[in-house]
Amino acid sequence: MKNLCLLTCLVLLASCQQAQKESTEIEARFFDLKNYISAEIERLNQEQPNVRKKVAINGKTEEHDFHQLHYEKELDVFLQSDINRLAWYDKYQVDSLMENGQLKTLIYKATDPKLKTQKLEINLANAKVESIHIANQSYTFIATAQQTAIYQPDSGYSFESLQSNILGSKRDISMEVQF
Repeated sequence: MKNLCLLTCLVLLASCQQAQKESTEIEARFFDLKNYISAEIERLNQEQPNVRKKVAINGKTEEHDFHQLHYEKELDVFLQSDINRLAWYDKYQVDSLMENGQLKTLIYKATDPKLKTQKLEINLANAKVESIHIANQSYTFIATAQQTAIYQPDSGYSFESLQSNILGSKRDISMEVQF
């Protein structure tokens, strides 16, 4: 009886480990944007580099220097653009570019026009992220929005958003932060 109980426990443990391994493999299907940006947020919060921030709304521009920013809020659009979700496993086409035997570019394009993140492009140099480009879109009954975001770990990040509503008004917003 004890042997049967021990055998049952071993089988259950092995099946749990297998399920966990399969789940991890599915989650790792795409570039892990969430973990990468979270690590960058931690790095930037520790370093707090001096930055120049330029914001433009419908052509009106303001520019300021900052010695400290709240990077969780600043880089939230990147966290919200993470495509590593089990439900989206088959919703993105993956393309890659190799140069001299090294991965240079990864491009994920949505196959479903209803997904917010339509394109995620990661450019690499010597297996290190050089830049991340994101194209987001959203459509509702009252408004549409198209957004692009670029992150360059050595120099800064930028966002552009074009919003329009059913009344015909448009709002063009851009932000650029340079380290």
